[in-house]
Amino acid sequence: MAFTELHPEFVKLGAEVFGVSADSIKSHQGFAAKHEMPFGLLVDKDWEYRLKLGTPEPTGKEMKRITFVVDGKGVIRRIFYYEGPGDVANHARESLATLQALAG
Repeated sequence: MAFTELHPEFVKLGAEVFGVSADSIKSHQGFAAKHEMPFGLLVDKDWEYRLKLGTPEPTGKEMKRITFVVDGKGVIRRIFYYEGPGDVANHARESLATLQALAG
């Protein structure tokens, strides 16, 4: 299950989910509508957010997906890197498990 399907479980834990990419607002709007996204998508055209989170600088190639689990104090608790098809669904399940463990 991906973040879209698991979103209610994240909400129950008081978590917020955001997608971030360098794509345009228009592109985000179309993607969100097509996939019925229940969470926000942020535009990071200049890589400001990703660089602040410690991702490598872009090299002209498309950055692979990365999932950050950040606690309520702004501490990064877990980072998942894309390794192949299906990883996004795994990131969602593992992110949820991480938050559940943090909640006790």
